Amino acid sequence: MMTSRKIIITNKNMREDVKEKQLNTEKLLAKYEKMRKDLIIMDDYDGGQAASLDMIIDDLRKSMWWTI
Repeated sequence: MMTSRKIIITNKNMREDVKEKQLNTEKLLAKYEKMRKDLIIMDDYDGGQAASLDMIIDDLRKSMWWTI
């Protein structure tokens, strides 16, 4: 009986962890999307920065599937 109770508690904690990670990922995604939206590209340096932000945004979107 004790082991099943421990497993239930562990599963509950895991679900809370997943929700917290997903929330953090959503916050980061919003942050980087805002940075990308507000970026004014005037030269190659800004273009490289935009490309880096695009890669970060893509990675965050892909990682959200792992946290669901």
